[in-house]
Amino acid sequence: MSRRNRLIVFKALTSYLVLSVLSTDDNTDDMNEIISYKDYVTYESSHTEDILSIRDSSHSRYYYSGQEISPLNYHRLKKAVTDSSTCIYCDEVLSIIDKKNSIRSLDTSSVSLEIRYCEKCNWWNAKYLKITHGSERLHNKELITTVREEYEGIIKSYAIDDYATPIELIRHYLNANHDKYNLIKPQQFEMLVASVFKDFFSCEVRHVGGPGDNGVDIYMVLNNMPILVQVKHRKDPKAVEAPSIVRELIGSCVMENSKHGIIVSSADRFSAQSRSNAVNENLVRNNIRIDLMNRQDFFSTMKLVTNNVVKPWEDIDWGIGL
Repeated sequence: MSRRNRLIVFKALTSYLVLSVLSTDDNTDDMNEIISYKDYVTYESSHTEDILSIRDSSHSRYYYSGQEISPLNYHRLKKAVTDSSTCIYCDEVLSIIDKKNSIRSLDTSSVSLEIRYCEKCNWWNAKYLKITHGSERLHNKELITTVREEYEGIIKSYAIDDYATPIELIRHYLNANHDKYNLIKPQQFEMLVASVFKDFFSCEVRHVGGPGDNGVDIYMVLNNMPILVQVKHRKDPKAVEAPSIVRELIGSCVMENSKHGIIVSSADRFSAQSRSNAVNENLVRNNIRIDLMNRQDFFSTMKLVTNNVVKPWEDIDWGIGL
């Protein structure tokens, strides 16, 4: 696909996203989507050459997303993506966000990696190069093998209210669009809270919410102490959390012998009675602590531990040397 056609596709998808997100239709069944470059395709080539032989004994193989293709098609595809320092979708100059070089004397190989990122639309590409020198004594050959792997982020849309949508993408999206919290489902909100708390507290976190959860949606262990978390997802932006929720968590803490409980609600605020219940003198006397987090409190916490850049390249195994 040419640069012009890629740009047309990108603009069309982006326009659709903006229209769906900004829609004022009250129909909650409307599907809102997240546009992401989390998925990627790969361009791979392997070339081996005998540098001592008089005759040409070099051999190359070319791959696109794991499928072997002809050299001509490989170079055409590769040129459209990696031979440019600008984004293939919005023409923004790419930023080099990671660059590594390594020389290993034990196997006489050199490895390099360069990752470029578009700060405007989040597209990315990466180049991995490994050159290995070796000898084949039987046939008296001195071989040089060059392996190139190049990766390109591809556009993919995700329904924000789909359980299959990665929580990482939902975190990234809601971090920039707090007012869209009511588009996700209650259990997704529980999973979102679990993801954020795992990073914020740097501790063991288990999502246990569901039928028969006894008022506990997330179970955490911090410094060998159990913490019980109850999560409430309120779609009304003006919702006020009632005191019964606090009493329920207090009961769960007593039953589970936990001294610390947290209530996270997407409600606008907790009622005065709820706040009063959370600091009841009997709780203080028994060293039981109940923390309350409303919508703004939670998103402020999420912002502290959510990077604005989704980094799918961190899941790629770059092999030995880096």
